[in-house]
Amino acid sequence: MAHSTGSRPVTIVTGGSRGIGAAVAERLAADGHDLALTYRVARAEAAAVAAACRALGARVLLIQADLTNLDDAAALVPATRPSSAD
Repeated sequence: MAHSTGSRPVTIVTGGSRGIGAAVAERLAADGHDLALTYRVARAEAAAVAAACRALGARVLLIQADLTNLDDAAALVPATRPSSAD
C-alpha cells in the first residue's frame, strides 16, 4: 500500500505495534483511515495490529524503522507515497 484512493486518509502511526500506538491505529482504522504502522523490533505484534486494522477495513503498510536513526526517519514519509509505477 503506497496510497489510498478516494477520500480515505492515510495516517502514519509510529510505534504502532503495542500500547497507545496500537490503540490509536485501531481507532483510526475504525474511523476510515488507511495506515502505515511503524515498529522497531516487535514484528509479530505489529502484524497482529495490522490484521486487526485490516479486519476493520483499513489498508495497512508495515514499516520497520528505528526513528532515532535519521535515515530511517527520512525514509518514512516517502515509503508511504505512491511510486511512479502506481
